Amino acid sequence: MLHTAAAKARLKAPGATARIARARPGPARRLVAASQSATRRGVRAFASAATQPAEPALPPLPVPRRARLPPPAAAPVLEVLEETGGVLRDDVGGASAWYERVEAAAIDLAQPRRGRIAVIGDALSAPRDVVSALLQDPLANSSAVRAALLERYTGAADDALTISHGAPLRSEGALVCPSSWLQSSGYEILELTPRRAYESTTTQLLGADAALVVLDPYRLASPRALSDLLPVLSTRPVHFAINGALPPSMTEAAVADSLRQALAAAGVTPASISFVDSAAALSALDALASALESPEHSAASFEAFQSAFLRSRIGPLQSSLSAALRRVPDPQIATARATARLALDYVAAIIEADETTTRAAADVVARLRKQVAAGLDRAKVGSVVSRDLASAEVDGGVTHGLNAARRALEARFQSRLSWLGLLARLRVDDVGAEIGSFVDSSFGRDIEQQLVFEAGQLLQLQHTFSTAADQTVRQLAIGKPTPSTSNSSSSADRPGHPFTSPLLLNHLRSLSVSIPPVVPTSLLAPLTARRAQIATTLVPVLQARAQRAAAATYGAALAGAAASWAATVPLELASAYTATGVAALTALAGVAAGQALWARAQRRFWADWGRVARLLNEDIARQRDNVVRALVVAKPGMAADGLGELVRKREVRLGELRARVDGLKVRVR
Repeated sequence: MLHTAAAKARLKAPGATARIARARPGPARRLVAASQSATRRGVRAFASAATQPAEPALPPLPVPRRARLPPPAAAPVLEVLEETGGVLRDDVGGASAWYERVEAAAIDLAQPRRGRIAVIGDALSAPRDVVSALLQDPLANSSAVRAALLERYTGAADDALTISHGAPLRSEGALVCPSSWLQSSGYEILELTPRRAYESTTTQLLGADAALVVLDPYRLASPRALSDLLPVLSTRPVHFAINGALPPSMTEAAVADSLRQALAAAGVTPASISFVDSAAALSALDALASALESPEHSAASFEAFQSAFLRSRIGPLQSSLSAALRRVPDPQIATARATARLALDYVAAIIEADETTTRAAADVVARLRKQVAAGLDRAKVGSVVSRDLASAEVDGGVTHGLNAARRALEARFQSRLSWLGLLARLRVDDVGAEIGSFVDSSFGRDIEQQLVFEAGQLLQLQHTFSTAADQTVRQLAIGKPTPSTSNSSSSADRPGHPFTSPLLLNHLRSLSVSIPPVVPTSLLAPLTARRAQIATTLVPVLQARAQRAAAATYGAALAGAAASWAATVPLELASAYTATGVAALTALAGVAAGQALWARAQRRFWADWGRVARLLNEDIARQRDNVVRALVVAKPGMAADGLGELVRKREVRLGELRARVDGLKVRVR
């Protein structure tokens, strides 16, 4: 509760002019203009007698002995701050807010200063009234100083105001006024309004050595603007002042217990919990000022002062807070350590989130590999190569198709291509053409149909795997935003996703263009080659052997006929019947010899056929593997390998960074 106009009119400093009683509104705003004018003239001046203290202006206090930083104590903390800033700048990236805070802490630590306590609370808890009651001293201050303190926000829009001890001066964001409490404690007060942006309020709080949080007894620490700041407050001594009358059904012990439970859930241990009534304190101080100015009413005013001041309990808060602050050694070093710890906690949270992202990325890559392997296994189960068993012949396999062609050709060897049939029809010279025609029309034709069907399956798998690879790369490149923490920077400050690789993306795009699709003839090359091998190698050899067998048969028959004729006609060694029998026997022997040669030729042909069949099975399997490797899984395999390498490198880098951060944490414990 601030002074009313009537109360302000009663303020008068001894020795001041008559204008003091007619103090005009807004002395704080006029104080700035007057100080700027006096600065130009090189002379200290005040806007009016109302703002000029009656007593001599006090020079600024020297920095207390305990605030002077010994280099041996500050140097290790400065080194940690410097290394932490390097981690934020070079390794984490994007954390501009925390880098600026660490840099500000290093700059602040390098210069001795007074201690700084932040006072924060929303409008309903009236933290400004608590500060006004805490700093007023009507026995030592003039009415002008009290007016400057009470009206420090008049005509100003400051959300953060620093109040320090010294000669009265009001400037933007700062107020200097004599205060016995500030003088005795060696601290300055930083008033904060929690309605400011979270980042700005956090930065202001990190520059304070201690905090006084003013709460109203009904909501306590439940307001969102205050509850969000509790993790930052937990790193420094924080005192709580519950301002105002308690709810009718509550006691101070119950309210304090309820507040401790709420703070324990947020990880905050209060240094103290006080109950004050700033309205009663301001009323008491007004009564004391009135008693000092009007001796005729001094008795009643002193009685009102004593009653209200005791009821406000602002005196115990002044004493306990001042004593607690004086017990803190080297507050600047403690604050710098706390800032470094918070910054390192922020980095650790980023590392943990990135480790979670890395593990998720590894799972995504593993799922891509598993999806590819499962698809290939399903396709391999239906492949013509996989249908053959070691102990049995399976319908649709390579062996089954070749054996079917062999049985059909064997039937021809026993009928049309039998030796007697060839001799009777004089078709020995047509063996090669007939077998070549059979090989071209029947050799592996059912296998060819199976391979064409299998090529269609591989084409579908190629499209599926290519789509899966693109989706996986996009998923990891975009990723999910890192979960924000209570002391993290905005999402705009986030660094780029660790698995965004333009090189990998360009390579995958080039693969999409350069890799041709699987066509129906992609698997037919081995079958076509082996069919041509039979037609151009095995069949001509069989034709030649058939001709040699025919030559042997015809030669034996002609030799027998010639010998029989010679023995009968010229030589007359045998009768015609005998010669005819000898010729017949010789012809039969020639036929038998030719048939034996033809059978041997067939055995060699089937032996070569078997070798070709075995090689064909291996060739088809090899061709299928080549097609799968070069066309089907090339893109997803490259995506999985590239992303896996990024994941591995990220894991190594995060491990090194975590070890470095853990080492820095040990140094600022």
